[in-house]
Amino acid sequence: MGAKYCKGLHSPSRKEKLKAFADLNKYKLVIDWREECDQFQQKDLSDLEFAIRGYQNKITINTCNPESLKRYIVGYCNELLPFNEEIMRSKYEQINYIEKWNMKIIIHYSSWRLNYELPQDKVNEQLRLEQLDIERARVWSWGLPGNTSGSIFARYIDIMQATDIIQPTKLLGGVDLANSTSPKGHTTAASFWIYNLFDKKAYKVAEYTHSNATQI
Repeated sequence: MGAKYCKGLHSPSRKEKLKAFADLNKYKLVIDWREECDQFQQKDLSDLEFAIRGYQNKITINTCNPESLKRYIVGYCNELLPFNEEIMRSKYEQINYIEKWNMKIIIHYSSWRLNYELPQDKVNEQLRLEQLDIERARVWSWGLPGNTSGSIFARYIDIMQATDIIQPTKLLGGVDLANSTSPKGHTTAASFWIYNLFDKKAYKVAEYTHSNATQI
């Protein structure tokens, strides 16, 4: 039998519920890959289980950034294989095989540093972002639990000042939007507003998208 492909849990255009496959019992293996699994709600998991019922054998792959131990899947993995900062900063990965609850579980924590094919300009970009935002670097660079909220604007201000894009004197506020339904996928957007003391008005002076702060 050939392979069947599924685009995702929900349609990015019409938000349709994932329809069940009626003939999965004809296939020897189903791979259930849950990208950004820490953001799944119980209803999402129920919809997914309903759609792929009737399989002979299944491999479930959960992938995400370890943004917080309070998120179920991250805390669950940490209980089975505690994050070790010394190992992650020296070997760039932790891996363990566990047999528990009638399941065979492989837990793998990793860092972008394992990607030896990464172009040097991308490496330099990652290293610079580590300097600008140490807290976020724990998660996105070192693969360690950390805090990725609240520091986004501080990092962008540092970038603007360092590159002479703008020298803000007073920051009124900012908006961080997670556009999970965007055709581009999981996109982070942020905008900067400057308050003018003379006319008492706020102006949007810059907008950024994605975690690497590409100006648009």
